[in-house]
Amino acid sequence: MRLSGLSRGTAAPGAQWFLNRDELLVENSAGVNVFTPANGWSQASRRIERASLPVVFSPQGTEIAYGDTVNSGRGRSGRLCRLPLDQPESEPTVLVSRYSSGQFPCVWSGNGQQILFWADPDFSASLMADGLALFGVPADGGSPRSMGVSTLVHNDVLSLSPDGTRLAVSAGGGRYEWADKRIAVIDLNTSAISHLTDNHTAAVCPSWCPRGDRIAFAAAPGPATGAAVGGGAPARRLLEKRRIWISGASGTSLPRQLTNDGLYRDEGPMWSADGKYVLFARIDRGNNQTLWLMEAESPSPIQVAGPLYNSAGRASSEEAWFGYYGYIDWRTMVDWYRGAAE
Repeated sequence: MRLSGLSRGTAAPGAQWFLNRDELLVENSAGVNVFTPANGWSQASRRIERASLPVVFSPQGTEIAYGDTVNSGRGRSGRLCRLPLDQPESEPTVLVSRYSSGQFPCVWSGNGQQILFWADPDFSASLMADGLALFGVPADGGSPRSMGVSTLVHNDVLSLSPDGTRLAVSAGGGRYEWADKRIAVIDLNTSAISHLTDNHTAAVCPSWCPRGDRIAFAAAPGPATGAAVGGGAPARRLLEKRRIWISGASGTSLPRQLTNDGLYRDEGPMWSADGKYVLFARIDRGNNQTLWLMEAESPSPIQVAGPLYNSAGRASSEEAWFGYYGYIDWRTMVDWYRGAAE
């Protein structure tokens, strides 16, 4: 069933499922519409004016935080808003409002007390491409505070711990995914930061084990000290060395390498619900993208799917291999049902 459309020259609308509910958020040029099976998905049951996707849900799934923009005589202001989902006539609570700065929510802490967001000065796509500073604001309102890191603005550079108290991030500015990226863990209660990887390694795609004790990620050696790698063959040689690693969440032990096949570039790890298996993506030298599964304790990867088709519309291409400055959004090609929520 078609729930939204697009006009010539506009981007395709985004959509996002509710947390633990069979309802769907669909974005259009005016905001976000809510669709439910109650009326056969025939029309929106609610409209959230000016809102944009993605939103983040409260731990209970009863509220959302979202970003929007409002225009005034001064120009545009970006806002971070909080809105109850079960009160159709309610108005949003504005938590942050800044002139000429976009606010993009990314995480709601497990205790419900804090919402994390990226701040985009001047609504600048160029600045966003190089990564944005991460901030936190009390969910009940208050002054935002810096979390002490900047990250690329992608959905898989952050991973919330199962208990919702810590956040694993791929920290570091610059749009090149093959340089200046470290896996860091932020304690959301104290803002303390610990690093799991060193500054000679480019590490991305952290994924928290459901047991809460380990973090999987993809990593490769970064450029030599003082070397500037802006793309082309030097960048490809670095990305070709990307492998899946695993680290204890406390950072007290050295990371352990799980994959080591020189025919592939490995990334995008995702854990099974029981924490025994890791699903990950591979790209071979012919630019083919495939999915593999392995045990975390005794890795012996087996291919389970592929080749995958990318946004360029073909399975193997140079664009598919490099993505956007080394970043590939595997979540647009892969979703994994890991069991019903308890």
